[in-house]
Amino acid sequence: MDLNHFATQLHALLTAAYSKPVTLNLMPGIDEAETQGAGNEFMESIVEEICSYPQIDALTIWTRQVEALAEEKAVVSLVIEIRSKQPAAIQPRTKSMRELSVRLQAVGGVLHLLPASGRGMRYELIFPARVVQRAAGGGGETILLVEDEDFLRKVTAEVLQNCGYRVLAAKDAGAAFELFTSNGRVDLLLADVMLPGESGTDLARRLSESQPRLNIILMSGYSAFEGQEPRQAAIAYLQKPFSVESLLNKIQEVLEPSILPGTAQLEAARPATLRR
Repeated sequence: MDLNHFATQLHALLTAAYSKPVTLNLMPGIDEAETQGAGNEFMESIVEEICSYPQIDALTIWTRQVEALAEEKAVVSLVIEIRSKQPAAIQPRTKSMRELSVRLQAVGGVLHLLPASGRGMRYELIFPARVVQRAAGGGGETILLVEDEDFLRKVTAEVLQNCGYRVLAAKDAGAAFELFTSNGRVDLLLADVMLPGESGTDLARRLSESQPRLNIILMSGYSAFEGQEPRQAAIAYLQKPFSVESLLNKIQEVLEPSILPGTAQLEAARPATLRR
């Protein structure tokens, strides 16, 4: 399970449940967490536990990784810190906490429950790290990334930069066109279909007029790109949500179609699944 994506989903759920701010801090490049397919069950237990508190004034969620030492295995962890102005309100809920502990033990993990500095409680869910085979990275090719959601644009750009690509990031078609015209050759356009104003499809068409051999990948969270115009042979498509492997493999397919993706292990792990 991609722990950064899991933490992002948890952040969205808890932000919707509380009027107070929920802070999210993701550690880039962590390995996946071994959950044996029980990601949904972990999510249910965590949400049940956190939402059972009568008063929460602040929530912080973050991820981290501890590298293997000697014979030990690397682990990744999800940390949730709860703060309240009423200390009596910060008491762990036995049933859901027990479920979390049992589920973690089943996958070889452990739950740590500690008082947070000040008035609060800190949950740390520690999972065994699962190293996956990842596609090889790039060789300095320039990718024009167009994504209107700030968080997704930032994380995707970080993924690509860590993999050896040069990234030009824009939040809309207008900004993308300016980057395209002022930065010389672009090797690949990676654009969301649904953008404010001009769509990713229209942007791709416009840039192709200036650079006919431009490589293009369009992304969308809509099932099978429903409602979009028929697919064009010269354009590759990537369905959201997608993993780092899927993203890098698709880029390799487009930039270097003769190379079979997924055969080399990437040195640095990167944040995975991204979705609108």
